[in-house]
Amino acid sequence: MNKLEVACFSGHRRLPRDCAELKRRLKSAVTDLIERGVVFFGAGGALGFGMIAEETVLWYT
Repeated sequence: MNKLEVACFSGHRRLPRDCAELKRRLKSAVTDLIERGVVFFGAGGALGFGMIAEETVLWYT
């Protein structure tokens, strides 16, 4: 595994109710990472940002 193929997400557990902008920007970031060759993604999985990141990555699979 090459370190340029890996991206990890971590963040806050408490987020504002309206996360539409966060989700839009995260989707854009994940798209960019995939286009750059990232194939391994890690997320904390806790409620909050980690869960949103996980859902965003899984949307692509």
